[in-house]
Amino acid sequence: FCKTFMKQSLVQYIENIKSPHATIASVMNQENFFTIVNEIFRKNIHSMDELHEASIHEIFYFTIPEWKKEFSIDTVKEVISALSLRPYNGKNIFVLDHFDTAGPPAQNATLKMIEECPDYAVIILIVENPRKLLPTIDSRTILLFNENLHQVDDATTSLLEKFFTGSNADKMNWISYLYQNDFSQEKAKTILIKVFPYLNFAQQHECKKILIALESTYENPKLLLETFFLWEDFF
Repeated sequence: FCKTFMKQSLVQYIENIKSPHATIASVMNQENFFTIVNEIFRKNIHSMDELHEASIHEIFYFTIPEWKKEFSIDTVKEVISALSLRPYNGKNIFVLDHFDTAGPPAQNATLKMIEECPDYAVIILIVENPRKLLPTIDSRTILLFNENLHQVDDATTSLLEKFFTGSNADKMNWISYLYQNDFSQEKAKTILIKVFPYLNFAQQHECKKILIALESTYENPKLLLETFFLWEDFF
């Protein structure tokens, strides 16, 4: 498997799952889900049948019961119950397949679960049509669906890494970069996803708030980035 052919946002998400830090819930198609599974668990899985045969203990799979037509609130309750199970190491991954069939009650129950998800758990919603999700779900998850997600160039990546690992002068170099450039919503979102593994619990909480603001308000992405990176906890 070669990371060169993976879109950068997906690579960042895989790195975050591997890290000890909390992982934001995500929405994706099956192809990207299998990419994650194969990279993290060193498998060669390309179908749900193969996933079941592999019996990966850290993956908990939930889908539409055969006798129903949609992802039900009863199934969401099963997921919530399973969330209490702690892994021996790493993180448990909770997969909600065909989640775009869920009605408002099931989605609202899932929203509460996403907001209260423990650090040792990862919630992945597999969908065919992300537009069927409620705005509240969309604003609290990372979309890893489109093939043309924005990528962060090497120069920006280098400045970001030095912000967290370098001196105060390196921090100011990044702040200067923020002041001198404009940022689209997608680029701002990608930057925040990229830095998420570097953050402690309090910083991750603030990062999530900025991500939600990017999705649910018309605030300037540049100003939101400045608000986050000028937070006193970084200095």
